[in-house]
Amino acid sequence: MGKVLMIPYNLFVGLVALLIPVVMPAQGIVSLKPASEITSGSLPNGVLYYMVANGEHKGFADVALVRKQGNNGQAREDLSELPHFENYAPYKFMADKGVDYGPKGYVSYDSVSTVFHFRDVPLSVKNVADSTIMMLSDIVASSQSDQAIIIAGDFDKAAILEKLDLFAMTIPHRLGQNDCLYYKWMPSDSAKMKIEYNRQEGDVSSVSVEYSLPRVPEKYMNTIQPLVSRMFISELASVVSDRLYRKLRLEGIPVADAVSNYKSSSDGPGDETISFNLHTDSSHIYGAAKVLGSVLASVDSKGISTEEYKDAKNKFVSDVVKTGNVPLSNSYYIKKCSAAFLYGAGLSSIEAQTDFFLTRNLPDTTELRLFNHFVSVLLDKDKNLSLRVKTSRGVSGDSLMTSFRSSWAKQVSDDTDYMHLMNFGDTLGLAGRQSRVRLRNIKSESASGGELWTFSNGIKVVYKKMSTPGLFDYALMIRGGYNDIAGLKPGEGAFVSDMLGLYDISGLKYYDFADMLESNGISMHYNVSVSDMRITGRTSSSKLGLLLRSLLSIANERSLDEDAFGYYKGNELMRLEMGKGNTEEKRAVIDTLLHSGYAYTRGKIAGSLEDSLLYKADDYFNNQFSKVNDGVIVLAGDLDPVRMKKILYRYLGGFHTEKTIPVSIPKQYRPGSGSLTYTVKGDDKGIDIAMSSPMQYSSDNYFAAMVAGYAIRKALITGLADSGMYAEEAGDFYSLPQDSFNYYISCEPVDSMGLPASVKPGDAISVLYTLRTILNGLSGNPLPVDEISGYKSSITNCITSYSSVPEFVINSVLMKYSEGKDLFGKYKDKLSAVNPDKVREIIASLNNGRKVEYIMK
Repeated sequence: MGKVLMIPYNLFVGLVALLIPVVMPAQGIVSLKPASEITSGSLPNGVLYYMVANGEHKGFADVALVRKQGNNGQAREDLSELPHFENYAPYKFMADKGVDYGPKGYVSYDSVSTVFHFRDVPLSVKNVADSTIMMLSDIVASSQSDQAIIIAGDFDKAAILEKLDLFAMTIPHRLGQNDCLYYKWMPSDSAKMKIEYNRQEGDVSSVSVEYSLPRVPEKYMNTIQPLVSRMFISELASVVSDRLYRKLRLEGIPVADAVSNYKSSSDGPGDETISFNLHTDSSHIYGAAKVLGSVLASVDSKGISTEEYKDAKNKFVSDVVKTGNVPLSNSYYIKKCSAAFLYGAGLSSIEAQTDFFLTRNLPDTTELRLFNHFVSVLLDKDKNLSLRVKTSRGVSGDSLMTSFRSSWAKQVSDDTDYMHLMNFGDTLGLAGRQSRVRLRNIKSESASGGELWTFSNGIKVVYKKMSTPGLFDYALMIRGGYNDIAGLKPGEGAFVSDMLGLYDISGLKYYDFADMLESNGISMHYNVSVSDMRITGRTSSSKLGLLLRSLLSIANERSLDEDAFGYYKGNELMRLEMGKGNTEEKRAVIDTLLHSGYAYTRGKIAGSLEDSLLYKADDYFNNQFSKVNDGVIVLAGDLDPVRMKKILYRYLGGFHTEKTIPVSIPKQYRPGSGSLTYTVKGDDKGIDIAMSSPMQYSSDNYFAAMVAGYAIRKALITGLADSGMYAEEAGDFYSLPQDSFNYYISCEPVDSMGLPASVKPGDAISVLYTLRTILNGLSGNPLPVDEISGYKSSITNCITSYSSVPEFVINSVLMKYSEGKDLFGKYKDKLSAVNPDKVREIIASLNNGRKVEYIMK
C-alpha cells in the first residue's frame, strides 16, 4: 500500500473532527476542561504550581519540583546541600520523615527535564510542611530554568499556598534558561536493526518491532486528539496481541511474554512510539520474528473485519470503564501535572475522558474504516521501524531482518483473509437457566457491613451496595486449598492457580473462553492458596447473569486439555527463567528455605513443575466444585438487589453442593528455628531477609503487627539513607501449616543518577550489618508512645480510605469465611489497645525466630 509519511498528524486531525460531537471549524478543536480536583497558577516569582486534592492517603502528599532542564549535575548536589539545610542534608531530612528513595531515587531526568519527586510526605505535620516548602524554595533558587511545584494528596491547600507565596517573594523571577523541547519529525524510509547478545547461554531472548509516530503538536495536547490516538493504538495492540498468541500457539513457538508498549506525547520528549515485543528462547527467535512480520503485515495489508474491530473496541471501552472507577494515586497526579507543565498535556479528569469514549456516536463501520486507514499509515516493513533483538551469540541480525521481511512479503502476497473465528458476543453455548433455589434468610454481615443471603441449597452470598457506578466486584471462594493435594513438591502448589485457566469450557477452547470474557468486559482471576480457591474480578452491573453462567460453566462443563498444559509448561518455565533474580523468584526460593521440609510453600519453583500436576489439580478442582456451599459468593458494587435476587434464583441451583462438608486436616509440620545466610552470584544486586515467628492469628496480634510493620519501614528508610539502597517490605499472617507471622524485607540499589551527590551505593555486607543493627535496635527498646500513636493514626486513615473500595471489602469477607478471621469489626478499639511493648515484642519475635538472609552479589 502507498504511504505518505506525514499522514499520521493530518489523519488524527480529521479523526478528531469526526469523533467529537460538535466541532466548530472556525474555532478549531475544542479543549478539555481541567479536572475539578486540580488547581494551578503562578507564584509571585513566576514559578508555576499545581495542587491536587486527593484523599488516597490521609495526611500525606507527594511533592514534586519539575525543571525544564536536563541533567546538569546540580540536582544531585541540591539533595546533599542547600542554603537553609547547612547542618542537615535535604535527603536526610526526607528520610527522617519517612520519605523513601524508591528505585529511581529522589530525582530523575530526561533530555529536557529534571524531576524531584518525594513520596508520602507527612504535610499534615506543620514543621514538616514548613521545612518541605523551604527545601523546595532552595531548590528553585539553584536553577535559572522555568520550574513548577506540584503537590498531590491530603493537605491544607490554603496554608501551603500561603507558604509558597511567602517564600516565592524571596526569590527573583527565573531567567528561563531552559533545555527547549525543540522537535522536528524525522521520518525514516529504511528499517533500523539493533542486536544485543545475552551475557550467558540459556537466557531468554526477545524480539521487538517498534514504530515511530510524530508527536501531537502542543496546541492539540489539551484536546481529544491524544484520546483518539490512545484509542486506536490500544485497539491495534489488542488485535495484534490476540493474533500473535494464536499464531505462536499454532506454530508451537514458546513465549514467556508478548506485550505492547505505547509512549505517548505526554510520556516524554521525542517521537511517539508503539512497540510489539515477544520473549522466547534463542532456538525460536527466527520463528518469532517471522510471526511478528506475518501478523503485522496481515493487519496492514488486509485490515480487520467488523467483528474483530467490535471485539477490540469492546475490550478497550471495558478497560476504560473499569480503570475509571479505581482510586488514583498521588504519583499518577504528579506525572499528569508534570506532563502539562513540560509538554502542554491536558489536565482533564478520568470521568471526562471516559465520557468521551462512551458517548461518541460513530457507527462501527465508520470507525473501522478510520481504524484501518490509521493502521495502513502506521505499519510498514521498513518505514519508521526499528527491529530490536536480544539473544544468544551466533544469531545473525541480518538473518533476523530477512526473516521478518520475507514473512511480511509472503503475507502480503497471500490472498487469504484472516478468519476471526468467533463472535465473542455469542455466549449461547454457556450454561443456561438452572433449577431454581429459594432465599432462606437474610441477615446483616459484619465483615462487609452488608447483608448475608443464605439460599435453600446452602450457598451463601454476601451483598454490599457500594458507589461504583455501573460496575461491581465479585468473588467465588471455596474453602480448601492446594494443601489438600497429596504428593506436591515444594513450590509446585503455586502453579495450581494457573491450571484452572487451561480447561476448555462449554465447548470453547480455553483461550476463546478467556477472550469471550474479556470482550464482554468481565475480568476473571484464579487463585488457589494453601487455604482456599478463589475466582475474583470486576464487570459491569448488566453482566451479572453472564458472569454466573460463566462460573457455572467453569464449575460443571470443564474438559482437560493436555496440549494446553504442555504449551503452558514451556511458556511458564521460560517466564520463570526470564524472572531470575527478581523479587518473585527470590521470595519463592527464600520461602522454601524459611519453611524447609514443608511441601506447600507459596512461591513458584521451576524445577517442581511436573506433568502429573495437571491430573492432581483436576482431582482437586472436581472436589472443590462438588461443594460450592463450602465457601461464599461476594458481590460488592452497583447492583440492584431486586434484579440481583431474580438472577441468583435462576442460576445458583446449578452449582453442586454437599449436605455434609468434609473437614480438611492440616498437614503436620514442625518449623525450624535459627538464622541462615545465603550468598549467591547474580546480575541484580541486593539483600533479602525473611523472618517467621509462631504467633496466634488474632485481631489483636494483626493490628499490633501492622504497627510493627510501619515501625520497621520507618527505621529502614532512615537507616538506609546513606547506603544508596531502598527497601520494600511485606508482612503476612499464615494460618497454615500453623499460625505464624512472616515478614519480608527486600533491599536493592537505587539508580545512582537519582542519589544525592554525597551518597555512594554501599556494598552488600555493610548493608546487611545495617539491617541487623536496625532490627536489633527495634527488638531491644520500645518506641516512643507518640511515634506509635502516629503509626496507629496512619493505619486508621488507611483503613477508612480503603473501606469504600470493593476489593478491600471482598478481601475482608473472604478472610472471615475462609480462615474465620473477622479482623476489621471494631478495629479502632483493637488498634487503640496496641502499645509500645507489644510492638517491640512482635519485632523481637521475628528477629529471634526463623530467619533467612539472602545476599545477591
